[in-house]
Amino acid sequence: CEHYSLHPLLQTFCREEQDRMGCAEEGTQARRAFTLHYLKKLENICRKFVSKDFQLALKDFEHDGMNIQQALENSIKFQCKDIEESCINACNNSVNFLGKIMPPRQCLEIYHRLYDMSSSQKNTRQMAECLASLGFVHLCDGNHRTFSKEAMESFEEAYKLFKIVSKSKRKSEAFAHCLSKLGLCYIAKGIEENEQKKGQQKKDPPKRDRPKGFQQMGDRQKGKKLMQDAIDLRKELGDQVYLAASHCDRAIAARLIGEHSQAITILKEECYPIYKDNLGDHPWVATVLNYISDSYKVLGKLEDAKENTKKSLDIRKRTLGDHQDTARSYVHLAELLRLQGQDYLSGALENYQKALSIQEKVLGVDKETAASCKAIAEILEEFEPENVPEMKKRADSFTEAIKKRATVQRQISHQQNETANSHLQKEKLKWKLEIIVVVFTILVSLLLCLRCSF
Repeated sequence: CEHYSLHPLLQTFCREEQDRMGCAEEGTQARRAFTLHYLKKLENICRKFVSKDFQLALKDFEHDGMNIQQALENSIKFQCKDIEESCINACNNSVNFLGKIMPPRQCLEIYHRLYDMSSSQKNTRQMAECLASLGFVHLCDGNHRTFSKEAMESFEEAYKLFKIVSKSKRKSEAFAHCLSKLGLCYIAKGIEENEQKKGQQKKDPPKRDRPKGFQQMGDRQKGKKLMQDAIDLRKELGDQVYLAASHCDRAIAARLIGEHSQAITILKEECYPIYKDNLGDHPWVATVLNYISDSYKVLGKLEDAKENTKKSLDIRKRTLGDHQDTARSYVHLAELLRLQGQDYLSGALENYQKALSIQEKVLGVDKETAASCKAIAEILEEFEPENVPEMKKRADSFTEAIKKRATVQRQISHQQNETANSHLQKEKLKWKLEIIVVVFTILVSLLLCLRCSF
């Protein structure tokens, strides 16, 4: 099958001059057909990605990525309800793929815009799914390692909205995804708050109004309950790969609370074999190997950690190429080499430099890029002290830019949460009014019946 394309300059000319050429209606119909075709293509690519054909999915996206991006832009410009709904559904159904393949900032921007579209249409289900997608991208940006306030807020608002849609619409992978990740956020939140309290207790005398660790245990129980709800729903839905993803979240939770042996067992028994059998040497398999390596590292089993990191790095280099996750594997290998002592520092430096090269190209200004700069500066003090000031300067410039961007991001998240809460209150008020009308109608009917009987 041959592929044809139109030069971007000619595309722009046709769009801008369609009225003068008397073909505005034909142009609109063509854009509509183009947009719907590539939105469908995006969903097909995502389905293919979560299979052994994932390499074909990556090639398809590489080939059609610009057209898919144009379809997303068209969806926003069209201001047509059915096109917007198709776009929102396609992107929410493809969040696992887009969250893996696109840089985090670009991915967040897409889902922020989609949320605004769904909010303007007052579509509760789509608003919930967009918020869940935003939460997932925030978690991916932090590599599921630490508590993310932005992710937590997005998942909480998504959960509230999901709870007011019909039960049949909640029986979905999107809701299961939200449950599992919100549960993980609650567990991370409990750990974060406990660490903050430990720091505060060094300054202030301990309060005796409730047992120590009460909030952490409360959040942990909430988290476990939500994650179990996700497992139960995914069992009902019947997809083994996504069920394994829930067990992966269980393993991450175990890692967060320091139960690394349990985490390794879950990953080796409940995740790795299912991913490997159903997906082959997939990027998700590499992620599981990286988590296993991370837990081995904490347990002091450095050789086991290195073995799993090298396997993860090999898969990521072959499947993803220059990607954020590939850089993460280089960083993890560098950290392990540093732990092995002075004789391994040159190898650690080489891996940090490979990671930084990818991070600057793929991520640009980012906390992971800044962290690599700092690590390189620390090692250079042993080898090339004259280059340390320049590397530290680069790290500081990244850190400052990240702080400014985080302030803007918090403002956007706050506005979205306010919109979601406002919509939730309106929906609840609408329900109350409907109930009042029903009750009033029943009372009137009863009065009429009584009157007739007399």
